[in-house]
Amino acid sequence: MTTEILTWRRTRAIAVLTVREAMRQRLVAAFLLLALALVAGVHALRDLNFGGSLSAFVADCGFGVMAVIGSALAISLTAQLVLVEVESRTVDTLFAKPVTRAEFVVGKFLGLAGLLAAFCAFITVLLTLLVAVPPAAPIEWASGDRPAVALRELAVGGYLQWLKLIILAALVLLVASYARTQLFVVVAGIVLLLAGHLQSVAHDAYARSASMLVKAIGFVTTGWLPNFNLFAAPPGGSTGADPMSLGFLSLYAGGYVLVACGLTAICFWHREL
Repeated sequence: MTTEILTWRRTRAIAVLTVREAMRQRLVAAFLLLALALVAGVHALRDLNFGGSLSAFVADCGFGVMAVIGSALAISLTAQLVLVEVESRTVDTLFAKPVTRAEFVVGKFLGLAGLLAAFCAFITVLLTLLVAVPPAAPIEWASGDRPAVALRELAVGGYLQWLKLIILAALVLLVASYARTQLFVVVAGIVLLLAGHLQSVAHDAYARSASMLVKAIGFVTTGWLPNFNLFAAPPGGSTGADPMSLGFLSLYAGGYVLVACGLTAICFWHREL
């Protein structure tokens, strides 16, 4: 029992250190300011809303900002906070202490997941304020084909975006476990992000083929990738909003995170630092 407590303390210490290091990064402040500016200025783009409720339009824009800026944070922070420690030989000091490589990986991931949770919560709260407090001009908030967005749906959308981001962070962490340069990690992270969003297209493409060989090759090459489109619940819709869907998506994300973190720990174990 004592060993388990000490293990949790070391993992938590690495997670806290990861958060502190990230907060010192100017890139984090720049991304947060950009996200704040984009979401806060969404009402200036309301003339581009060609039908549907304004609240749904605001939510669409806000979740788009959350997805883009959040993905950039997940990729760039993971590349910096892992490879910088490897390149600066800081990990040598950590591993000289009674810190295992699994604890290092889990601590890093928990720190990143906490930062991404704070980012998604920040944007979700801002969206809630924008949707709950209409602008001064008289606007029909529940007109058109799409209904107005309920505040609960904003919370669900923020949670789904966070699930997608932690999967991305875990996969990028896996790449960083064997990569040698930050540029390679960033490029690989972008490729993984695009591949995850094109997963449905790839699946439909090889599923239509009459050849079993093509289907097998397609499944082997793309079937292991996460489908990020599952986490894109439309504001004002019911996709992902019911407890069964949320439970499935939580387990789906958790499975990818566990496998990716496990493989990352194995890669770090065999890597010469």
